[in-house]
Amino acid sequence: MSGHLALDAPRSPTSFWLPLGIAAMCSLVTVLVLVLLLAPPLRSASEMRVSNGSTTFEIGAGAEVRPADGWSARPLAFADGLQVQSPDRLLRVTLTPAAGEAALSDRLGSADDEGLTMTETLENGLVVEHRTADDEFEALLRLERGTVLVHAEVDAVASIDTYRPALADLLLRISAAHG
Repeated sequence: MSGHLALDAPRSPTSFWLPLGIAAMCSLVTVLVLVLLLAPPLRSASEMRVSNGSTTFEIGAGAEVRPADGWSARPLAFADGLQVQSPDRLLRVTLTPAAGEAALSDRLGSADDEGLTMTETLENGLVVEHRTADDEFEALLRLERGTVLVHAEVDAVASIDTYRPALADLLLRISAAHG
């Protein structure tokens, strides 16, 4: 009988409950981690609203935007700011408050390999520093009280150049918050 396990050997009560308890604790930890990871994006997605052209959305740090009719907007899940999408859902623009007066090239790296950085004054008097690299558009819009970092990208089926008029219009719709 050496080397064989006796089938009628007595079992201790912990031989059943200990592994079950460990499995239950691991399952609970897994569920908690999933809730912590998924709750902010789900909350953000549930807060998406469609603009009627006069709806104002807070970006943060004293800035707001009033997207054109049909654009959707939702708060960012893990940071201050807002994501707006064009009515066709191909253009996504992230608007975040930017602290300080650093230049775009200082914030986003060297412009040498990322595209030409340009500074312009918009028709509403605000100054925007921007550049386009591949199918992404990046800009710093200087407001009376603060700066907004703008990052726009399109789906692979579209070109950022197609959306330049919409981006220009969106930049004109960003302002210092009233109140």
